[in-house]
Order: sequence, then C-alpha cells, then structure tokens
Amino acid sequence: MAEQFLEEIYSKAMIIQLLREYVGHIYGGRPRDARCIYNQAAKRIEDLLTEAEMKDPEKAKWIYDSAIEIRDAFEDMSRATGIAEGKLIPAIFRYMCHYAKIDVTEGNYSLFSAQSGFLTIRDLEKGITFHSEYDPLWEAERMVSVIYDQTVECYHILGVGLGYLPYQLWRQSEGAVRITVYEDDETILDYAK
Repeated sequence: MAEQFLEEIYSKAMIIQLLREYVGHIYGGRPRDARCIYNQAAKRIEDLLTEAEMKDPEKAKWIYDSAIEIRDAFEDMSRATGIAEGKLIPAIFRYMCHYAKIDVTEGNYSLFSAQSGFLTIRDLEKGITFHSEYDPLWEAERMVSVIYDQTVECYHILGVGLGYLPYQLWRQSEGAVRITVYEDDETILDYAK
C-alpha cells in the first residue's frame, strides 16, 4: 500500500530527474539522447498538467508555459536548456510542495519528504541525515557521475540508506554492473525495499 502511494509521488518527482538528464546530455554534446529524454519528460509533464490544473491552476500554467517555451526554442539548445534549468525544473519543484508532506518518525528514524518529493531519512539518535533534503535522487546521480567507471565489474556500498546510490549505479550502468550493499540495520533495509 505504501509503495503505491509513493509510486505516485515518485513518478512526478522523476520528471525533475529526467529534465536534469536532458540538460546533462546537452552539456555532454549528446543532442539525440537529450531529445529522447526530453520526450519522456514531456509525456510525464502532460500527465502532471491534467492533475495540476485541478489542484493548482497557477502552478500548472507556469509549468505549461515553461514547457511550451522549451518546445518553441528546442532548436536553440542553449536557450532551451536555460529554460529547463531556470523555469521548468523550479516550477515542478514548486508544484511538488503538494506532495512534500510526509513526515514519519519511527524509533530512531525520521522519514520525510525532500523538496523534490523523494523521501529522505534522518537518524535521530546520531543526528545525521542520510540523503539530501533538497533532491536525494539527484545527489546520488552526482555521486555516481564521480565514481562510475565502465571497467569496474562490481561496486561495494557501505550502507544502503533509502537505496538512491545503488539505483543510480544500476541506471548508469544499464544494469550491467554488480552492486553489493552492506547494511546491518534491518529497519533501514526495510525502508530501502
């Protein structure tokens, strides 16, 4: 049941990740990959707009206008990228406030919504937050961009958190790399699953 509830939120939050990947492909000189990713994001944006128009028409208009502006500027990659980074991604972050209301404390842990909509977790006993309070999936993406090497056959991760790092390693390697996670806290393993 909780997985279905989170799936709806994560599906919307994933738009931000896709748009960031689009920008990354442009910066990396891969316009064909950028178009493919943007098309995936655009489909999700269409679905989001249907809901957003009912929940928050002002934010829906901002998202819609930003997406149209990107579409109209698509051949000018620098301009389209600037619109994605400066307008569309922030607009979706603002809309995600409708979903950033999860705050559950259980034992030594507090699970709560990051601003992107993805969950993050804090160890209350140690006073440590495991993931970004802004966008934990993007944080893991940035970490993977530093550590990932196609020649490495297996990655060993000490502590799973909510699983963002192993997920991003899996995505980056397209499932080709083995990932071994060492985690001895059953509660954390349950959260990650």
